[in-house]
Amino acid sequence: MTSISRMIFSLLLVVHVCASTEGQTVLFDFESGLDDFIHFGTTTVDSGLLSDCGVIGNNCATHTGNFTEKPFSPNEFGLGELGPFFGPTSIDLSGFIGYKIDARFVRTGIDLVLGQTAFTGLSPISFGVQWDTTDTCSTSLNACSDLFDAPVELTEDFQTYTVLFSDFITPGTPLNAAAIKMIMFTGEFDPNSVPPTKIPGTDWSDGVGRLEFDNIIGILVPEPVSISLTVLCGVTWLAFSGRIVR
Repeated sequence: MTSISRMIFSLLLVVHVCASTEGQTVLFDFESGLDDFIHFGTTTVDSGLLSDCGVIGNNCATHTGNFTEKPFSPNEFGLGELGPFFGPTSIDLSGFIGYKIDARFVRTGIDLVLGQTAFTGLSPISFGVQWDTTDTCSTSLNACSDLFDAPVELTEDFQTYTVLFSDFITPGTPLNAAAIKMIMFTGEFDPNSVPPTKIPGTDWSDGVGRLEFDNIIGILVPEPVSISLTVLCGVTWLAFSGRIVR
């Protein structure tokens, strides 16, 4: 290894150490079941676990909806997920700054029954939390303790989405007995609305599509960096940037 190679390797190592202050922990991986997730929504035709679709591991959770079955009003969601289900089960999210989730929306290759058609239109979803799992309106779009991030459009390939609580949760909101919640809308949505609201006069989504999601990873509150490590990182940066003259 040349001196330049050693210098580059050392610099990369220092950058990694100085930047690696964020921890993660697996909240749900669906390898042993649905982890108390429930599926709801006016379009639902099927839900459960699917094997050989996991991003990491084998299983992923799925929720199939027939968006030809229109909701009761233009502002209702098409399908939703809540986990763990409200009541005696909940998850303590107070030690996290957010979560990551792998998700996709499958539009093709789904076995259809007579009268069903392949999915067309948009597939926006809002990820969020329900901070009070004893809330009896838990499967309602306007549940008392629902909080959602801005909607994103899912693709047919798995993508990792990062949901940061600071983007949509007021500081001080109790998250010690909470649940992960997500809702998928049924047409063209207002990107500034949270949760999403259908744009009046636009087309509905139509046909059968399947939400698949996996690996919900909690992002831990960053650990404070020690004073000695801070000094080391600072001195090393100065040395590599040429600020320290020999």
